[in-house]
Amino acid sequence: MKKKNGELRLPVTNAEGAAPPAPLPSLPASKKRGYLFLAFLPFLFFFLLALWPGGGRLEVLARRLKLKDGPAEEHAAYFAETQYQILTVTEEPGNPNHRAFYQDKLRHSEVDLGDLGDLKYPYMRIYDALVNKQLGKNAEPVRLLLLGGGGYVYPNYLYRARPGSEIVVVEIDPGVTLAARKAFGLPVDAPIEIHHMDARNYVAESLRRNFDRPDSVPLFDVIICDSVSDYSVPYQLTTREFMEQVRGMLKPDGIYLMNLIDAFEVGAFMNAIAQTFEAVFPFYGAVSAVRELGERNTTVFVGANQPVDLSDLEAWTTRPDTFQGLMLTPEHFHDLRERNGTRVLTDDWAPVENLLAPIVKLDKLGMVSAAIQAGIRAAEKQDYPRAIHHFQRAVEIAPGSEAALENLAHAQELLGEAAAALNSYAVLVQLFPLNVNARNRAAMILARQGHIGPALVQWEESLNINPAQPNVLNNLGALAIQQGEKAEAIRYWKKALEYAPGEEILLRNLSAVQALP
Repeated sequence: MKKKNGELRLPVTNAEGAAPPAPLPSLPASKKRGYLFLAFLPFLFFFLLALWPGGGRLEVLARRLKLKDGPAEEHAAYFAETQYQILTVTEEPGNPNHRAFYQDKLRHSEVDLGDLGDLKYPYMRIYDALVNKQLGKNAEPVRLLLLGGGGYVYPNYLYRARPGSEIVVVEIDPGVTLAARKAFGLPVDAPIEIHHMDARNYVAESLRRNFDRPDSVPLFDVIICDSVSDYSVPYQLTTREFMEQVRGMLKPDGIYLMNLIDAFEVGAFMNAIAQTFEAVFPFYGAVSAVRELGERNTTVFVGANQPVDLSDLEAWTTRPDTFQGLMLTPEHFHDLRERNGTRVLTDDWAPVENLLAPIVKLDKLGMVSAAIQAGIRAAEKQDYPRAIHHFQRAVEIAPGSEAALENLAHAQELLGEAAAALNSYAVLVQLFPLNVNARNRAAMILARQGHIGPALVQWEESLNINPAQPNVLNNLGALAIQQGEKAEAIRYWKKALEYAPGEEILLRNLSAVQALP
């Protein structure tokens, strides 16, 4: 135990390269801190080297991490974890036909199983209006390519609205398709051609096939890129090179649609996408899913070989009373460029995360929550290195997040990184002095390493904050008996039994010590 500038510091471990831990606030000196630890001798008393009461070490620490075996959302009708994400379908209480489709934490789409013609999301109504404008509201078949299946709401709607349509969906995650079929109203025999692969690979392969054998993959009336999920943007689907490939798959009068999520008041990502569309398509435009620009929302960008009038889309939607879109004007695009500069995304330069960083700062809570949930999912699989990576990401976003720090420290313990866990607990206690769990876990690590004096400091301070902690009292009793302080040990265990009457470990410890001469 070392003092520096009057601060009591936790001793470092012997782990090679371990950084010294941050200082922990402590009680005034007491007699116990002067004890020399001789070594743990064989004895009958049970020292809790795991969280108490009940359960094995992994089991109990998992509970402390708030791990879940099921969905985070209430009223789940379907839940699955795939290679790529967590999928949850919920049903509205009292109205099980109204369902929502979650991909990780993002509510991606909604559907009414009793009315599949009701497109709940504004951006899908924009899709509907644009298809009607291009092909007429006369139910003529359409050849459409959808990059990203989501909940399959729009293709499920379109093949019914336009019988005979040729609809191709490219969805990288087979689990999304399964969830849509099991819980989101997509029939197994729906006339939809589905490819489970990366969207860019599909487009490149189609172009290659058409080069080798023209018309092997017929061109499309409409191509929609619906692969943006919250802050997760597949950059390879945003670049000029990809859009040029997409343009090569369109009919001469075809249109390309891409939705994205950004805030116009910042708009760095929107600006880059607008300029990338402008670099590829003779005509480009965009329609916001809300009528008032500013805060974060969805915008649908449009690219075509010929002008497309976006000013009257409300008249072309199937249900005009539900339409909420707003066409972006040249003034809007000029404003975006003035604020964010000239940016065209390419395969060599597509820093979408940096472009969205200002929005991330505006929505730290959501990002921290997403990172913590990702860490919890990794910890559930006992993939502690990945869990630590996610928890560290949460701490980077919000250094003062108590939940992120506590989960990080527990995961580090589970991985056996005692020095790192001790540092994390030290930071927790500095930021949250009343966090008794952080003090208790830090004390446990110190005790295991033989640093009994500093461990006693933290346990005593923990009891000052909350006396009703039988696990701490039990540990102090075990340490006291090893120091030959029989009366002190009895006092601790009797006190612990006041808070946990009948606890077997305490009764056995007390009985064993009372039997000593």
